[in-house]
Amino acid sequence: MVSFPEPTYAGDLPQAHRPTARRPPIPADRRDHDEAPDGMAWRADLPSGAQARHLVRTVMLEHAASSGMAEVPQERLTDAQLVCSELLSNARRHGGGLTSVRIWAEDGHVVIAVGDESRTLPLSPDRTAAEPGGFGWALVRRVTTRTAIHLRADGQGKTITAHVPISASRRTPGPG
Repeated sequence: MVSFPEPTYAGDLPQAHRPTARRPPIPADRRDHDEAPDGMAWRADLPSGAQARHLVRTVMLEHAASSGMAEVPQERLTDAQLVCSELLSNARRHGGGLTSVRIWAEDGHVVIAVGDESRTLPLSPDRTAAEPGGFGWALVRRVTTRTAIHLRADGQGKTITAHVPISASRRTPGPG
């Protein structure tokens, strides 16, 4: 039997996983692609999938509590953790390696930004359900309300940002 350590919580997280210092909000049109709007992002220095999923859950629960929400629906927690796993997995598997992870809450969403070393855009190839793999990007697009891909100006990679609603309501995703 495999034994896993108990998860750590916000107060027990290593320094790299703690909320960054508060700073004044930056208008969205002047914000760098990796910049959290209110300065309360969780910045993780290349976490494991389990650590990143834990951070997503923590950010969602803390945002809900500070917003007066009674709870975060389990479906939303699952969706956000799945999106996080897919983005990290794709960065490692297809993106030349993971370079950054940022997680924060904004406008009723958890925002997950994952950087990698490739400028290749994610694809959802035509496949049947009988064929393994290839469904990750389509799944990310289906459960998010917005996704964005920012190609780095230095030509050394990209950051994919996904917005997953925290509350029970969810709109049909748009084109990007």
